[in-house]
Amino acid sequence: MNWTKPAIVGSASLIALILLAYFCGAYLGKKPFAWQNEPLLPPEEIAAALQGQWRDRYCRIGHQVQPLPAKGKGNLMEFDKTTLHSLDPSGRPLAHLDRTFELDARQNPARFDLVNPTTKEAWAGIIEVNADKNRVRIMMRRAGSPFGRPTDFEPKSSDDVYSEYTR
Repeated sequence: MNWTKPAIVGSASLIALILLAYFCGAYLGKKPFAWQNEPLLPPEEIAAALQGQWRDRYCRIGHQVQPLPAKGKGNLMEFDKTTLHSLDPSGRPLAHLDRTFELDARQNPARFDLVNPTTKEAWAGIIEVNADKNRVRIMMRRAGSPFGRPTDFEPKSSDDVYSEYTR
C-alpha cells in the first residue's frame, strides 16, 4: 500500500474515532435518558457543575450505540478547570486521551471545544447538565465538519458523538 499523507491522516482520524468509541463505553442496548422534560441547569452554572468525575453511561457514534469496554463498567472523565482527563473504569489516568476543554456558556445550549494538545485534533460540541447536577449530555463532531457545530442532540453524520454521563 502506498502510504500518502492523506491516507495516514485519514487512518489516524479513524483510529482516534475508534478509541473515542472504546472509551465512550455504554451498554449495548442501553437506552439514553429521557431529556424531554428534564429541568436543565442554566448555561452560566455549567462550568462549576462539571468539575469532578463523571462516569459514561451511554454513547452513540452516528446512529450506532457503542458497547462497554468492560462488562458493567464505563470509563470516567474528569473536568479540571480547562482540562478534560480520561480515566479507565478503576480511575487510572489515560494521559494520551487528555484534552483541553473550553466552555462558552453564553450560548444555549452551552458550547465547548476539545483539542488534543499533541495532535491538535479538535472537536466542537454542545453540552447540557440537568438541574440536579448529576447527569450530563454532550453532542460533538470534528471541528471543520461540513455540518458545523451541533445545534441539537441528533446526529447529522456518521462520526457525530453523543454521550451521557452520571455522577
